[in-house]
Amino acid sequence: MRGRTLLVMLCVPWVLGAGVSSAFQDTLGRARAAFQRAQSAYLAKQYEAYRQSLKEAVALRPHQPTYLYNLAGAEALAGHPGEALKWLERVARMGMVVPAASDADFSSLRGSSGFEKVLERIRRNERPVGGGRPPFRVHEKGLIAEGLARDPASGDFFLGSVRQRKILRIDGRTFQVRDFSSASDGLLGVFGMKVDAARGVLWACTSALAEMQGYRKEDGGRAGVFAYDVKTGGLIGKHFPPSGSEARVFGDLALDSAGDVFVTDSLSAGLWILREGADSLERFLVPGPFSSPQGLDLSADGKSLFVADYAWGIFRVDRST
Repeated sequence: MRGRTLLVMLCVPWVLGAGVSSAFQDTLGRARAAFQRAQSAYLAKQYEAYRQSLKEAVALRPHQPTYLYNLAGAEALAGHPGEALKWLERVARMGMVVPAASDADFSSLRGSSGFEKVLERIRRNERPVGGGRPPFRVHEKGLIAEGLARDPASGDFFLGSVRQRKILRIDGRTFQVRDFSSASDGLLGVFGMKVDAARGVLWACTSALAEMQGYRKEDGGRAGVFAYDVKTGGLIGKHFPPSGSEARVFGDLALDSAGDVFVTDSLSAGLWILREGADSLERFLVPGPFSSPQGLDLSADGKSLFVADYAWGIFRVDRST
C-alpha cells in the first residue's frame, strides 16, 4: 500500500454478450469492497487479513495492476517470496512502472536475484520507446482543453475547450490559432472530436459540466453531438438523445465508413449511435457492461468497436450482435 496509486490499467479484452452488464457491475463492486477491506487491514497492521482480501480482489479482477501489485507486497510481508515475485513479475510484464525498489513491503526480497531481475524489467518499462515534440502551443488560459482532432486534407488541428465552450482551429502549417466555433452555437463543454474527411464534417461531443462558463443548474446532464463544416466552420446540425432521457456525459466518438457516429456516455455507462442522415441519437448499447466508457475506435474492417473503460480496460464490441 505504500506504492503509488496506479492510474493506467490494462485488461485482456472482453467480448460483450447480452445480459452481462449486471454481472460485471456486481463483480466490480465486490472487487472494490475487497480492496477497501485490504486497505483497512493494512492500516491496522493486520497483514494476513490484508493478504486474504487482496487475493479475493485479484480473483475477481485478475488484470487490475493495483490489486496485483499490492498482493505482491502482501505475499512478501507474509514471507512468501515465490508468490510475491510471481505477482510482481505479472505487473512488470504488463508494462507498468511501480515503486517496488523503494517500497518497504518488499524489504525481505531485497538482494535476491529474483527480485533484482523483476526490478530490471520495471526499469526497462520506464525507458522511452519513441521521441516527440510539441507541434504547437496554445497561449490561452482557462481553456480546459479536452478534445483534439486533425483534418487530414488541410493538416489543420481542432482543439476543444470544456470551460470556454468553443473549438479552436490551429493552422497545420503556420500554427496560427483562431476560434472555429463558440457557445453562441449552443455548445456546452467540448470533449472528443473527429473529422469525417470524406464528407467534410467535424463531429464534436458536447456535455454540460459545472466547470463550463455560463453553467446553469438546468443544464446538468445535457449532452449531444454537433456537426460543423470543416472548411467554413458553419454549424450543420445538433443531435441529442431522445427527450426525457436521463443525465448524460458524452466523452468521445468514432465514425464508420457509412457515416454513422458512435458515442460513449460515461454516465449511463453505454454507447449511443447517430445513424447517417438521422436527427436523434439512438441507444446502441445502453446500459452496457461498462463502468465508465471513454475513448473508442473501430477495427480496420469496421465490424468491431474497441471501447476503453476506466475500471475494466479495453472491450471489444461485435457490432452485429
